[in-house]
Amino acid sequence: MALYLTDPHSPPSIAWYWPQVAGALIGGILGVGLVSSLRRRHLTYDSQTRTVTARDRIWGLWREYPCEGFDRLEYEAGTGRLYQVRADGKRRRVPVDRHEAVRAEWRAFIDQFERDHAPAEPESS
Repeated sequence: MALYLTDPHSPPSIAWYWPQVAGALIGGILGVGLVSSLRRRHLTYDSQTRTVTARDRIWGLWREYPCEGFDRLEYEAGTGRLYQVRADGKRRRVPVDRHEAVRAEWRAFIDQFERDHAPAEPESS
């Protein structure tokens, strides 16, 4: 003799599905994070406007730096990071660095960036 609290012939309740739904959501989030972290970031540098255009980490959208409210870009050679700087001196890191970028693009970018931002040589008389 068996005591059934529910009808054994009815489909399973929603409570039976929640571990599978949660697992699918967690797996999807981890998959997007893994793909975005393994993919190299592309960037371009416009030496006339002195702006960097780089792909967003998660969605792959192109973003331009320095953003609104920031005046210029600075490169920190020790860490290989790029910062956007406000007029008052506050800095915010641009979300792309040498470890994430395509190596050839990063090297070309740094060479051109340093040429554009080199101090002007004094004129000799």
